[in-house]
Amino acid sequence: MAKRLKIAFVVARYGEKVNGGAETECALYADYLSENHDVTVLTTKALDYRTWKNEYKEKESVEKGIRILRFNVDRPRKMDRFNKLTQRIRKEGEKPELLKSWMEAQGPSCSELSSYIKENRDNYDVFFFMTYLYATTYDNIEAVKDKAVLIPTAHDEWAVKLSVFKRVFETPAGLFYNSKEERAFVEANFNVKGKLVNDKGGVGVEEHKTGLGTPSVKGLKKGEYILYTGRLDPHKGVEDLVEMFNRYKEENPSGLKLCLAGKDAGAKVWGEDVICTGFVSEEEKFNLIDNSCFFVMPSKYESLSISVLEAFSMKKAVLCDADCEVVRNHCKNGNAGLYYKDYYEFEACINYMLSHREILETMGANGADYVRESYSRDAIKKELEIISLNIFDRNRA
Repeated sequence: MAKRLKIAFVVARYGEKVNGGAETECALYADYLSENHDVTVLTTKALDYRTWKNEYKEKESVEKGIRILRFNVDRPRKMDRFNKLTQRIRKEGEKPELLKSWMEAQGPSCSELSSYIKENRDNYDVFFFMTYLYATTYDNIEAVKDKAVLIPTAHDEWAVKLSVFKRVFETPAGLFYNSKEERAFVEANFNVKGKLVNDKGGVGVEEHKTGLGTPSVKGLKKGEYILYTGRLDPHKGVEDLVEMFNRYKEENPSGLKLCLAGKDAGAKVWGEDVICTGFVSEEEKFNLIDNSCFFVMPSKYESLSISVLEAFSMKKAVLCDADCEVVRNHCKNGNAGLYYKDYYEFEACINYMLSHREILETMGANGADYVRESYSRDAIKKELEIISLNIFDRNRA
C-alpha cells in the first residue's frame, strides 16, 4: 500500500462561496487526494479577489472532509492603485521598484500564512501552490521549494512574462499542468527542464443528469437562451460578449436571451435580452446548463475551462473565442463546438447553431464523449498521486 502523505494546498481563496475556476480546481484536487492522504488547505480569510477583505471568521474548519486553515490578509486591495501601476508598467516597462509595488498591490499579502508555512514545512510532505499569479504563491514557494508543486494555470497574458514570475516557475520541484498547450507555453518561456511533471492534466468531470425540469431563473425558456457561467470580469471577455450579443439581437430579432450566471452579475444593466443571475448554487448552475440552447465562452485566456467541460458533460455544444487555444482545441478535438474571430463569425455561428438543431445535439453528444474519454476523475487523481509520491521519494533519497 502506498504511503499516506501529508499534503498542503496553498491558494489565495477557498470555499463554496468563492467564484473562480482555479479555486474550483483546487477544491477538486484536494478532494481527490483526501481519499488516500491527509490534506490541508492553507488559504486566506478573503472571499473577493478585488478587495482581499477578511470575511471568513474562523481560522480552522473542516469543509467536505477537508481541513482548512485560513489566515488574515495584511491589507485590503485597492484596485484603482493596482490598475494604475499596471498601466505604468505597460507604458514605462519593468523597473524594480515599480514591479515590487505592483506585486504588493496584486496581493494578497498574508504574513500569518507565510510564517505558518516556514514553521511547518517539515510537517508536510508536499505543497501544491495554486496559480502562479498571486502573492500566496510568490511569497511562499521558495520556502518549501524541494516539496513544492506549482499548478500554474498559465496562459499567454502579459503578466506571466513579467520578470517577477520567473522565480515562481523555476523554483518548485514539480509542475502540474492543465493541458498540453499550457505545458508548451511554460516550457517555451521558462527554464523548467528536469522538473517533475504530469502526463495528463485538468480535472475529472462527472457526468450529470439531464432533464432537470424548467429553467430555475425567471425570464428564461428551455432551449431559448445562450449561457455563460463564471466570473463577470473584463478579462473573461464578458463585456465583449454582451456587446456582440446585443448587436446580434438588433440585427436578428428573436426571443433568444443571453444568461450570465456569475457573482455580482446583477450589479450592471447589460441589456433587455441579457439576464444576470448573480451567484448560483451548483444545483442551479447545472439546471441552467441543462436548459440552455448552447454554452458560450468568450474568454481569450483559459488554461483549462472547467465551465466548458461541465457544459460538454451535459451534452451542450460550445461557442468560443478563436483566440483561446485551449478551448478552441476542446471544441475541435471533441468535434463539439464552433469558434469565432469577430462579430460576423459570431453572428454566423449563432445562426448556424440555431438553424441546425440536430447537428447541435450531435456536437453536444460528442462533447460528453470527449469529457468521458479525456477527463475522468480516476485518471487525474492518479496523476496527482504519482507526482505527490515522486516528490516524497525524491526528498527521502
